[in-house]
Amino acid sequence: MSTPPTVVAKSKGVTIEKLQAQLNDRDRHIDELERKLYGEKTEQMLDADAEIVRLRKKLDHAERLVCEYKEQLHNQTLKTSVNNSKNHISELELEKMRIRLQKRIEELEPLPELLRQAEMKNQELQTRILEQEKRLVEQSAFITELNSKVKSKEKR
Repeated sequence: MSTPPTVVAKSKGVTIEKLQAQLNDRDRHIDELERKLYGEKTEQMLDADAEIVRLRKKLDHAERLVCEYKEQLHNQTLKTSVNNSKNHISELELEKMRIRLQKRIEELEPLPELLRQAEMKNQELQTRILEQEKRLVEQSAFITELNSKVKSKEKR
């Protein structure tokens, strides 16, 4: 049995149309998948770009903090150095003052002995003055007595 050429042409036309429709459906499906794929890639790229921006901001913030901490450390180091210098200067001043006071103490050390000696000499001198005053009184009395004797002899 042989099929007439119009039937074959009709069935081929239907088959070609079906195949064409299927191809078109598949093309649409491929286009849709490509859009999804590119859409997801674009979305992923946007997400990655946003993540990069966020990480760069974090890095910038961390770098600023590091700079601030370095500056604070430097300032603290300078303050510590200044304080150490002040302490060193204070220690030097204290040492100078200690030396001056030590010299002054050495100068003053003989004074108690000198004072004791001066007090003893003063006491000796006072004793001698008292003795001299007694002698003076005795001599004055003797002179007065002699004067009275001389006057009484003159009157006679």
